[in-house]
Amino acid sequence: MKVDELERLLTAYYEGNTDECEEERLKQALRTEELPEHLLSDKRIVLAMEDRLAEEVSVPAGLEDRLSKLIDEKDEEEPHFIRRNSDRRNWRWVMGVAATFLLLFGIGWGVMEMKKKPIPPTPQDTFTDPQDAYRVLQATLVDVSRNWQAGLKQMQEAQVQMCIINKEVKQELSK
Repeated sequence: MKVDELERLLTAYYEGNTDECEEERLKQALRTEELPEHLLSDKRIVLAMEDRLAEEVSVPAGLEDRLSKLIDEKDEEEPHFIRRNSDRRNWRWVMGVAATFLLLFGIGWGVMEMKKKPIPPTPQDTFTDPQDAYRVLQATLVDVSRNWQAGLKQMQEAQVQMCIINKEVKQELSK
Protein backbone atom coordinates (compact mmCIF):
# COMPACT_ATOMS: atom_id res chain seq x y z
CA MET A 1 0.00 0.00 0.00
CA LYS A 2 1.25 3.46 -0.86
CA VAL A 3 2.16 5.91 1.88
CA ASP A 4 -0.44 8.52 0.86
CA GLU A 5 -3.20 5.85 0.87
CA LEU A 6 -2.02 4.72 4.30
CA GLU A 7 -2.09 8.32 5.61
CA ARG A 8 -5.60 8.81 4.21
CA LEU A 9 -6.80 5.64 5.96
CA LEU A 10 -5.16 6.73 9.23
CA THR A 11 -6.88 10.11 9.08
CA ALA A 12 -10.25 8.49 8.39
CA TYR A 13 -9.59 5.94 11.19
CA TYR A 14 -8.84 8.68 13.75
CA GLU A 15 -11.98 10.58 12.70
CA GLY A 16 -14.08 7.42 12.99
CA ASN A 17 -15.00 7.35 9.30
CA THR A 18 -13.72 3.89 8.36
CA ASP A 19 -15.67 0.68 7.91
CA GLU A 20 -14.50 -2.75 9.07
CA CYS A 21 -12.93 -3.61 5.72
CA GLU A 22 -10.83 -0.42 5.66
CA GLU A 23 -9.76 -0.93 9.27
CA GLU A 24 -8.60 -4.47 8.47
CA ARG A 25 -6.64 -3.22 5.44
CA LEU A 26 -5.03 -0.53 7.60
CA LYS A 27 -4.10 -2.95 10.40
CA GLN A 28 -2.75 -5.49 7.92
CA ALA A 29 -0.61 -2.81 6.22
CA LEU A 30 0.71 -1.59 9.58
CA ARG A 31 1.66 -5.13 10.61
CA THR A 32 3.35 -6.29 7.41
CA GLU A 33 4.71 -3.34 5.46
CA GLU A 34 7.88 -1.35 5.92
CA LEU A 35 6.74 2.11 7.13
CA PRO A 36 8.34 5.54 7.02
CA GLU A 37 9.57 6.89 10.35
CA HIS A 38 6.76 9.45 10.75
CA LEU A 39 4.15 6.63 10.72
CA LEU A 40 5.77 4.44 13.37
CA SER A 41 4.00 6.18 16.24
CA ASP A 42 0.65 5.72 14.44
CA LYS A 43 1.48 2.03 14.01
CA ARG A 44 2.06 1.63 17.75
CA ILE A 45 -1.19 3.46 18.60
CA VAL A 46 -3.45 1.56 16.20
CA LEU A 47 -2.00 -1.85 17.01
CA ALA A 48 -2.12 -1.15 20.77
CA MET A 49 -5.81 -0.26 20.49
CA GLU A 50 -6.45 -3.49 18.57
CA ASP A 51 -4.69 -5.51 21.28
CA ARG A 52 -6.71 -3.79 24.02
CA LEU A 53 -9.98 -4.46 22.20
CA ALA A 54 -9.04 -8.11 21.71
CA GLU A 55 -8.66 -8.60 25.46
CA GLU A 56 -11.79 -9.71 27.21
CA VAL A 57 -13.15 -7.17 29.66
CA SER A 58 -14.65 -8.53 32.84
CA VAL A 59 -17.56 -6.71 34.43
CA PRO A 60 -17.57 -6.78 38.25
CA ALA A 61 -20.42 -8.66 39.86
CA GLY A 62 -23.33 -6.46 40.97
CA LEU A 63 -22.22 -3.46 38.89
CA GLU A 64 -25.55 -3.24 37.07
CA ASP A 65 -27.50 -3.22 40.34
CA ARG A 66 -25.27 -0.54 41.87
CA LEU A 67 -25.58 1.67 38.77
CA SER A 68 -29.38 1.31 38.74
CA LYS A 69 -29.53 2.23 42.43
CA LEU A 70 -27.29 5.28 41.86
CA ILE A 71 -29.43 6.43 38.91
CA ASP A 72 -32.60 6.11 41.02
CA GLU A 73 -31.03 8.14 43.87
CA LYS A 74 -29.98 10.91 41.48
CA ASP A 75 -33.44 10.89 39.93
CA GLU A 76 -35.00 11.52 43.35
CA GLU A 77 -32.56 14.39 44.07
CA GLU A 78 -33.28 16.19 40.78
CA PRO A 79 -36.60 17.93 41.73
CA HIS A 80 -34.98 19.55 44.79
CA PHE A 81 -32.14 20.88 42.70
CA ILE A 82 -34.48 22.35 40.07
CA ARG A 83 -36.75 23.94 42.68
CA ARG A 84 -33.85 25.65 44.46
CA ASN A 85 -32.48 26.95 41.19
CA SER A 86 -35.82 28.34 40.05
CA ASP A 87 -36.25 30.16 43.40
CA ARG A 88 -32.89 31.85 42.88
CA ARG A 89 -33.80 32.73 39.34
CA ASN A 90 -37.13 34.22 40.55
CA TRP A 91 -35.34 36.37 43.13
CA ARG A 92 -32.91 37.62 40.51
CA TRP A 93 -35.81 38.52 38.23
CA VAL A 94 -37.64 40.37 41.04
CA MET A 95 -34.46 42.25 41.99
CA GLY A 96 -33.87 43.18 38.35
CA VAL A 97 -37.38 44.60 38.02
CA ALA A 98 -36.99 46.53 41.29
CA ALA A 99 -33.64 47.95 40.16
CA THR A 100 -35.18 49.03 36.85
CA PHE A 101 -38.04 50.85 38.59
CA LEU A 102 -35.60 52.51 40.97
CA LEU A 103 -33.44 53.66 38.07
CA LEU A 104 -36.44 55.05 36.17
CA PHE A 105 -37.69 56.80 39.31
CA GLY A 106 -34.25 58.37 39.85
CA ILE A 107 -34.06 59.62 36.28
CA GLY A 108 -37.57 61.09 36.49
CA TRP A 109 -36.81 62.80 39.79
CA GLY A 110 -33.58 64.25 38.38
CA VAL A 111 -35.39 65.66 35.33
CA MET A 112 -38.03 67.27 37.57
CA GLU A 113 -35.34 68.83 39.77
CA MET A 114 -33.57 70.24 36.73
CA LYS A 115 -36.80 71.90 35.61
CA LYS A 116 -37.23 73.57 39.03
CA LYS A 117 -33.85 75.32 38.98
CA PRO A 118 -33.79 78.61 37.08
CA ILE A 119 -31.39 78.84 34.19
CA PRO A 120 -28.72 81.45 34.93
CA PRO A 121 -29.02 84.54 32.75
CA THR A 122 -26.69 85.02 29.83
CA PRO A 123 -23.92 87.52 30.66
CA GLN A 124 -24.40 90.90 29.04
CA ASP A 125 -21.76 93.38 27.91
CA THR A 126 -20.68 95.73 30.73
CA PHE A 127 -19.74 98.60 28.44
CA THR A 128 -21.79 100.24 25.77
CA ASP A 129 -19.00 102.53 24.59
CA PRO A 130 -15.91 100.77 23.16
CA GLN A 131 -13.65 103.66 24.24
CA ASP A 132 -14.64 103.14 27.90
CA ALA A 133 -13.86 99.43 27.60
CA TYR A 134 -10.47 100.22 26.03
CA ARG A 135 -9.56 102.61 28.87
CA VAL A 136 -10.53 100.11 31.58
CA LEU A 137 -8.55 97.36 29.81
CA GLN A 138 -5.52 99.62 29.52
CA ALA A 139 -5.69 100.53 33.23
CA THR A 140 -5.98 96.84 34.15
CA LEU A 141 -2.95 95.91 32.04
CA VAL A 142 -0.89 98.75 33.54
CA ASP A 143 -1.81 97.51 37.03
CA VAL A 144 -0.82 93.93 36.12
CA SER A 145 2.48 95.18 34.68
CA ARG A 146 3.33 97.12 37.87
CA ASN A 147 2.58 94.12 40.07
CA TRP A 148 4.67 91.92 37.77
CA GLN A 149 7.63 94.28 37.99
CA ALA A 150 7.33 94.52 41.78
CA GLY A 151 7.39 90.71 41.97
CA LEU A 152 10.46 90.55 39.73
CA LYS A 153 12.29 93.06 41.94
CA GLN A 154 11.55 90.97 45.01
CA MET A 155 12.80 87.84 43.20
CA GLN A 156 16.04 89.61 42.23
CA GLU A 157 16.59 90.77 45.81
CA ALA A 158 16.01 87.25 47.09
CA GLN A 159 18.43 85.90 44.49
CA VAL A 160 21.15 88.35 45.59
CA GLN A 161 20.61 87.39 49.22
CA MET A 162 20.81 83.69 48.34
CA CYS A 163 24.13 84.23 46.55
CA ILE A 164 25.54 86.03 49.61
CA ILE A 165 24.35 83.22 51.92
CA ASN A 166 25.85 80.57 49.61
CA LYS A 167 29.22 82.34 49.66
CA GLU A 168 29.18 82.55 53.46
CA VAL A 169 28.23 78.87 53.79
CA LYS A 170 31.00 77.82 51.40
CA GLN A 171 33.53 79.89 53.36
CA GLU A 172 32.44 78.28 56.62
CA LEU A 173 32.60 74.80 55.14
CA SER A 174 36.06 75.33 53.65
CA LYS A 175 37.56 76.30 57.04
